[in-house]
Amino acid sequence: MKTKRILSIILALILTVSVIPYGGMISSSATEIWQQPVGTIIEFGSYPQNKVTDEALLEELEKITPDYSTWISYGYYSGTGDEYDGQMTAKDYMKYADISYGGNKYRAVKFTSYRPYYTGYSGSDGTYQDDNGYYTYNVYYFKYEPLKWRILDPDEGYVMCESIIDSQAFNNYVKRYNDEYYGNSSCTYYASDYANSSIRQWLNNDFYNTAFSSSEKSKIVTAEYENKSDRDSYYDSATTYDKITLLSYWDAINSNYGFSSSYSTEDTARRAKGTDYAKCQGLYVYTGIYYNGNSEWRLRSPYYSSSTRYVYYYGDVGSLCHTDNTDYGVRPAFKFNPKSIIIDVSKRIEDYSVGDIIEFGSYPQNKVTDEALLEELEKITPDYSTWISYGYYSGTGDEYDGQMTAKDYMKYADISYGGNKYRAVNFTSYRPYFTGYTSSIDYSHQDNNGYYTNNVYYFKFEPLKWRILDPAEGYVMCESIIDSQAFNNYVKRYNDEGYGNSSCTHYASDYANSSIRQWLNNDFYNTAFSSSEKSKIVTAEYENKSTGGSYYDSATTYDKITLLSHWDAINSNYGFSSDSSTYDTARRAKGTDYAKCQGLRVNTGSSYNGNSSWRLRSPCYSNDSGYVTDGVYVIYGSTYDTYGGVRPAFKFNPKSIIPDCEHL
Repeated sequence: MKTKRILSIILALILTVSVIPYGGMISSSATEIWQQPVGTIIEFGSYPQNKVTDEALLEELEKITPDYSTWISYGYYSGTGDEYDGQMTAKDYMKYADISYGGNKYRAVKFTSYRPYYTGYSGSDGTYQDDNGYYTYNVYYFKYEPLKWRILDPDEGYVMCESIIDSQAFNNYVKRYNDEYYGNSSCTYYASDYANSSIRQWLNNDFYNTAFSSSEKSKIVTAEYENKSDRDSYYDSATTYDKITLLSYWDAINSNYGFSSSYSTEDTARRAKGTDYAKCQGLYVYTGIYYNGNSEWRLRSPYYSSSTRYVYYYGDVGSLCHTDNTDYGVRPAFKFNPKSIIIDVSKRIEDYSVGDIIEFGSYPQNKVTDEALLEELEKITPDYSTWISYGYYSGTGDEYDGQMTAKDYMKYADISYGGNKYRAVNFTSYRPYFTGYTSSIDYSHQDNNGYYTNNVYYFKFEPLKWRILDPAEGYVMCESIIDSQAFNNYVKRYNDEGYGNSSCTHYASDYANSSIRQWLNNDFYNTAFSSSEKSKIVTAEYENKSTGGSYYDSATTYDKITLLSHWDAINSNYGFSSDSSTYDTARRAKGTDYAKCQGLRVNTGSSYNGNSSWRLRSPCYSNDSGYVTDGVYVIYGSTYDTYGGVRPAFKFNPKSIIPDCEHL
C-alpha cells in the first residue's frame, strides 16, 4: 500500500470538504466543438464500462462466448517480485474476447492469476482486483457503452474522458541502474519518458482501435504535445505527435480548462471515478469517508526518472506516481478538428432537410491501390486458415431446385494498420450471380468488375454517407450501393410458386423471413456501427405489403436496419419522383469498389455508365421483390440473384440524437 494513501486516510478524517458541482450535459444551438463552452460533456466512441449483472443476459452471453483458447491475451506484465530488476515480462494470465449479442457489444474478461500492482511483482505479491470484487477463474462481461468527454478547449477541440476508463502502467518495464530508473534493458531512456512509454503505445493502438469506428477516427487529429518535466529539464521527454494522449501537468492546473490553477488544491473538477471495467483491470479505489469511490489517474509529464505527475483521488496534483504501477487510472484525451466536426450536443436529425447528406458508421468501400500500403498490409494479414467465410451460396446449376447451400469459396479478414481498418477479401472460385448456379466465371460479374480468383484485395473502412429522407422520422438511406446480396439465398419452385425454405412454408419474396433482412440486422449492423452509434438507431416498425397483390404480403417487421419499400422509392416527400416509370436521377446510384468485388452488376451503357440496380424490400410475386433498375425506375426482380445492390436504411431517434458526422 502506498504511503500517500495511508496518510490520506488519516487526513480525510480531519478535513472538511466543500463540493462544487462541475460540468454536466449542456445543450445549445451551436453544432460545432468550437462553439461549445468549456465543461460541456459530449458522447463519442465506445468502450467496455459497466459489468453485466442481469442473469438472463449472462446466460445468453455464456452460450455464444467462444472457446477460451481463442481469446486474446492482454499481454500484461509480471515478474520475480523485485520491482526494479528488469525481469518483468508479458504473460498470458489475463485474456478477453469481444462478442456481439442483441445489437450490443460486450467484452468477456478472465484471469487465471491476479494482475500485480507493480509490473515486477508476481500475481501473489499484491493486487487490487480482488478488493474490487473480481477473482481468478471467473468470466466477467462488460457492455460497450458510449464514452463521455469533457471539452477543455473549444478552439483547439481538446477533450478529456470524463471517467477513468482503464488502469495501466505508464511503462511496463523498469530497470534500476546507477540510482536512475530506465524503461528498457539497455538503459537508453528513462522509465518516465512519455515518448517511449508503454502507455503512449497503448493509447494510440489498443485504446484507439477499440474505442473508435473509422468514421470517428477521421474526426481525431494528430496533434503536437509537449512532454517537459516541471521538476528538472534533465527528465524532459521529446515532443510527441499523437492521436490520443494524457493530460500534462500544465493541463491539469490550467484554469482556462476549468481546473484550479493550484496543484495543491483539492479540486473537484479533477476528481474522477473508475468504471467497472477499469476496476476489473486492477484500478485502486479509495474507500474513505470523504472521497469514497474516487481513484487516481495518470498525467503524461515526467517528474523523476521513475515517476510522473498524476492526480490524487481528492483532486490535487501529485508528483511521485511510479511508472510501473498498474493500478493508476487512465483518462484519455485528444483533439478534434474543431471547425468541421458536428458533435452530438444539440443538433438533431429533425433540424436537417430532406436530401441533406450526413456521415455515420463505416464500411469497407474503396480498394487499396497504393503499393507501399499494400506491402505493409500483406505483412500483417493473418493466415488464410483463420479468415471468416462469407457463407455465400452456390448450387447445382438449376435455378430453382432448392439444392443451393452455403460454401466457403469466399472469405475475408479485417485488419488494422496505421489507425485505419481494412478488409482483405479472397475468393477461390467465383460467386455465381444466381444462388442456385455453380461457381463459374461464366456466371459471375466479379471478373467483369476486375476481380479474379485467388487474389487478395484490400478495402478501406470509410465513413458511410446517408441521405435524409424524412427529418421528422429520422429516416435515412445510404447514399451509395455498399454491397451486393441476394434477397433470399434459398429458392425452391413448387406448384409454380417460389419458396424460401425447403418445407415451402413461406415465399422466397417474404421479407420477414428473407436472408437479406438477417444480413442487414446482423452482418451489416455489427460491422458498420460502433456501440455508441448503435444506441442512436431505433428499432422501428416497417410495413411489407406486396405490389403484386395481398396474397404475397409479408408480415410487418420491427428492425434496426431495413431496405426502402416500393412506396418509399416513389415518395415525393422523400425527394423521389412519384412516377415509378420516370427516369429519376434521385434514384440513381453507383456501387463502391467493395460492392463490385462482391459481384454487383454494373451498367456500362452510355446512358447509365457506372450505375447499378438496388433492392427494395417490398414483395411482388412469390419469387420477385422490388428493385430500382440501374437507379432509374421502380420495378421488380428475382429474389435469388446475388448482383442486386444494397442501400441500407434506418431511423434515428430524431428528438435526442445528433449524428456525430459532418453536414456535407
